[in-house]
Amino acid sequence: MDEEIWKDTGIEGYQISSFGNLRSCKRSKDIFIPKKAAIRGTKSQPRAWFHVKMHEKDINISISRLVWTIFMGTIPEELWVDHINRNPLDNRLCNLRLVIPSQNNHNSKIPKKYTNPHRGVYFCNTKKRWRVTLSVNSKRRHLGYFKDKEKAINRYVSESDKLVGEFKGEMQNVSMRKS
Repeated sequence: MDEEIWKDTGIEGYQISSFGNLRSCKRSKDIFIPKKAAIRGTKSQPRAWFHVKMHEKDINISISRLVWTIFMGTIPEELWVDHINRNPLDNRLCNLRLVIPSQNNHNSKIPKKYTNPHRGVYFCNTKKRWRVTLSVNSKRRHLGYFKDKEKAINRYVSESDKLVGEFKGEMQNVSMRKS
């Protein structure tokens, strides 16, 4: 989608584009995120929200949910809007997709506070081996214990390819090594 398409939001005086931009119809000469749009969340996980007062009520709307709803239709209760490139401020329609919560979790960044950069691979002090687990549909699967960290990583990568596929997060950059 190369052309930016604008549609009414249903909120009086505002339009949203397929690129995730918001504008006031009163000032349509400028494309902008108005002062009422806020960046919320944490420093490492910011989110773009639109805040407006309508009929004496405060309304907070996620920009990504607003873009999806206006251009694609309603979002079923059990689904979330996921950012394909994992950038929560990139609300272009082509970067959004509907997913179940576990798929959204697989497409998340590994927090900086974690000392091990490999999702699902942990050192087990009691067994003195690397433990491999993979959560799918809120169920944790134990994939085994390994003496060698690289073998543990390769096991995680091969299983996540089969079970998680395109929703796999940061582990996708780990290269497969022959053991």
